[in-house]
Amino acid sequence: MIKTTTKEAVLNMDLVGAGLVIAALVCYLLPLQQGGTTKPWRSSTVIGLLIGFVLLLVVFILHQLWLQERAMMVPRLIKQRRTISLAMFNFFMAGSFFTFVYYLPIYFQVIGHYSAIGSAVQNLPLILGSTVFGIVGGVFMVPVGYFHVFLSGGAVLVAVGGGLLCSLQVSLDTGKHVGYQLLVGVGAGLCFQAPVMVGQAFSPPADVASTTAILLCEWKPPALFFVILYYPVINETDIAFFQPVFQTMGGTMLISAAQSIFTNSLVNTLNSAGFQNTSFVLSSGTTDLGSVLTPDELAVVIPAYLTGLRNAWAMATACGGAALISSFATRFENIKNAPAQKNSSVPEARGNDEDSKTSTPDESPGEK
Repeated sequence: MIKTTTKEAVLNMDLVGAGLVIAALVCYLLPLQQGGTTKPWRSSTVIGLLIGFVLLLVVFILHQLWLQERAMMVPRLIKQRRTISLAMFNFFMAGSFFTFVYYLPIYFQVIGHYSAIGSAVQNLPLILGSTVFGIVGGVFMVPVGYFHVFLSGGAVLVAVGGGLLCSLQVSLDTGKHVGYQLLVGVGAGLCFQAPVMVGQAFSPPADVASTTAILLCEWKPPALFFVILYYPVINETDIAFFQPVFQTMGGTMLISAAQSIFTNSLVNTLNSAGFQNTSFVLSSGTTDLGSVLTPDELAVVIPAYLTGLRNAWAMATACGGAALISSFATRFENIKNAPAQKNSSVPEARGNDEDSKTSTPDESPGEK
């Protein structure tokens, strides 16, 4: 194990980068939540926040380039074609899948008048499909070898299933919504694990943690006190797991975009129909619409809800297509040919010949 000081441990966590990401996300999420509903899109607040998001993103990129090996997203790894293409695949696939997970229950609650629990039951084909075939994809990835089969095949199923979900009508058809959800769930399950498995298989041991974090866009919660308490025995390659930033960036950003599309479509459709209680509809729960609105009002609100849902699903379908395009950007490789164990490519982690000669049988040169 490499003994590090408290200062080194904190520096490797890149707290400044984490702060920049959090600030940028706030500047991104707020205008999407407020734009077109509580504030017009031309509002100085909305425009200023979007400009702030772009500027903070630029500062974050410059900060990462300056930190190099200590960065949250190591530039050396981001520049690799395999890493960036797989990361973009994960970004779009997560955004597509979680948008369907979030908005299909709303469809069942509003259109089918199901309770929250009932809508969750109707959503099971999507969840079970992704769960079961996530296991299937993980099991057959290495025997098949060519991971592009899982990436491209899964993305195609998600895009096709998403397009079919956009055709759902005001009247429920069990066969259709179950079959369409299975297409999306099976597709997402087949390809969700592939980028992480490929990234880990082709990465040197010292880069596995950072590569995995980039591909998942996922960091563990703040662990500053853990690092301070146990820093004498923390391995350098483990520090990447303690960078306190965010989880599932694609899902976070794209679900927020879908929320903005859904809300604005709903409001615009209601306004076009001359509906007067738009704010009341937005503030009412989806399971309460039948009890707070008259039948005549429901005849206007339910199709407006369906329009908003279709537009949100259309964005999720487009993300599935973007994931498919991202899969084509990766090199056509066989995971069976991935190097088993390479020496670390991080300059600071490389041991010299003398260290290798003096290492004990229980201690590898990279750990000395």
